[in-house]
Amino acid sequence: MHGTAPASAQRGRFNAYPRQAEEWYLDPAFCTELLLREEAFGPKVWDPHCGIGTIPEVLRQAGYETKATDLVDRGYEHFDGCLDFLQGRLSVGHPPEHDFAFNPPYGKARMAVASIERALSVTRRYVAALVADTFLYSQRRHPLFTGDWPIARIYHLSKRPSMAPGDVDAAPHGGKQNYAWLVFDLEHIGRPTTWWLCPEEGA
Repeated sequence: MHGTAPASAQRGRFNAYPRQAEEWYLDPAFCTELLLREEAFGPKVWDPHCGIGTIPEVLRQAGYETKATDLVDRGYEHFDGCLDFLQGRLSVGHPPEHDFAFNPPYGKARMAVASIERALSVTRRYVAALVADTFLYSQRRHPLFTGDWPIARIYHLSKRPSMAPGDVDAAPHGGKQNYAWLVFDLEHIGRPTTWWLCPEEGA
């Protein structure tokens, strides 16, 4: 019989690195830049799992007002404070002011589901979640995808992003896992559409 490796030694999500204890992984800026070629949010966008601020920084450069929170302060210049998005008390406007864009935690798939569902419960209108494409292939989540969730668009990233743990000194390299943006729209009715996003040649 084979024993289970200690959590610190288990591989992280879809890569050769040890799993990061706080689910802190670095999503490259091009992921969000590609999304913004296709999508427009309201003036205020919240990333509740911001890490070092890659997603909110791209949004800020595109002219959005951002809210950047996380469990831990990673030193992002425009960080808005520590917050447990899944368990903490959320301060939202009435009506809500923020759309959401984030890379959810994946300690368990249920954490990503919980993050998306909490964002949907407090969003102004849109929620964009960057997920590994394997997240879409689930018998358990089938009812969410086909009925409960207002998924409007699915954007597959043709270039695989490298998602190294934030506490590992690793040079960027080609990723091994496919990712996609799921865009939810509270006003959407019907089946989602799908498209492919690819950086400019050489990017």
